[in-house]
Amino acid sequence: MKPYENYILPGLEGDEGQKRLKSLITALTVAHSGRANPRRLEDPSYAFWGMIFDLIVSDLAPEVISCAQFRVYPSQAQEIDLDVSNQTVHGREGAESIPDFVHLAAVVSERKQRGQAPVKSWPELERWDLLTISRFGLLTIGEIKRPAPRHHADRKAYQEDLLLLQQKSRHQAEAQAKTALNDGRYKLEGSEVVLIAGTGDWWSFRYFKPGQEKLPSSPPLRKDRDMSKRSGPHARSETFKRYMDIDSAYMELPVADINDAEPPEGEWSGLMRFGTPASNQRLFVVHRKIKLLKDALTVINEPVTDTESQAEEDTVDDGDDIREYEHVDDYEYPGGLGSDPSDDEDLDNDPLDCFFEPHWEAKHPVVERMAREKDSEDESNESGDKREGSEDKSGGSEDETREESPDELDTLSRA
Repeated sequence: MKPYENYILPGLEGDEGQKRLKSLITALTVAHSGRANPRRLEDPSYAFWGMIFDLIVSDLAPEVISCAQFRVYPSQAQEIDLDVSNQTVHGREGAESIPDFVHLAAVVSERKQRGQAPVKSWPELERWDLLTISRFGLLTIGEIKRPAPRHHADRKAYQEDLLLLQQKSRHQAEAQAKTALNDGRYKLEGSEVVLIAGTGDWWSFRYFKPGQEKLPSSPPLRKDRDMSKRSGPHARSETFKRYMDIDSAYMELPVADINDAEPPEGEWSGLMRFGTPASNQRLFVVHRKIKLLKDALTVINEPVTDTESQAEEDTVDDGDDIREYEHVDDYEYPGGLGSDPSDDEDLDNDPLDCFFEPHWEAKHPVVERMAREKDSEDESNESGDKREGSEDKSGGSEDETREESPDELDTLSRA
């Protein structure tokens, strides 16, 4: 038996692991089902791949987590609409992108503890705010495409459709990695990330560094065909057979030395189907690589001083809402207010009152300006009330001091 060809992902051992394994099988069946996924869409595959990304790092907790739809973008300020539909690849060079899945490594520290040592005593869930992130990195990027149709007239057609979907997945994963690795927030320049391209139960992987964006040359492939449109009596015709394998030239095979399971530098591995010995061996080396990247997090991240770390946390935790809109003059405040909080008639119930706490005023010039405007408005209203009161008093004194007319005196004397 070759080494690690029976490797089992962390979390699949024991009775509970067998239940998770059956859930994986169910998820794959749903993704390929003509009843559950008649349009052969991509999103039903997320159930399977979400579990895979969770399982492969389940023994690396709590430093490593799996995250779906994690947005990566350059560090300069971005004025973007957060309600736009998610796109998994950027539309222009250096713009943001949204990988389907990522693995994030984070070192959690106590806020009041000096330095960046990992937290020793974890609080209860509801007091997570006592902790802060002192080190952070992006370890893995996964890009998923819809399954290839399994019913074809011949194996070559199935193979070409599968390779085309894999090619799309690989290109997008590389573009996403380039965006992430060129920004120091995710990794320092020259660091490495694991890329995984998934298509149904087929997958491939590579290790990516900045400057390695170009894919190896590949033969031209025709457009992926939508076989889900077949219906009627010909849908299950014997002329269409179910194919589950491809030529060995495109596949990875089991190896005698586990180190030979690593992909060539700067290149993608061959394709593998989950559950095969070749796939099990590559899952082992991928898990090993993720662990090495996680362990090296203290080396590849520059040290952050206490002051810098606290300033960064203050910006993210306290100033995120304000910072995002501080250059937008026509921002509509909560509650339907205009660009100025004083536009609201009911200042006692002003939703912006929560922004005027002392720690906000001390840290954000925008809030200070808004506070000054509000104070000025209050003073203006008070001075207006005083003027009206003085006019009322002066009017009353005129009535009291004016002289009575002769007719009024005659009337008073007769009375």
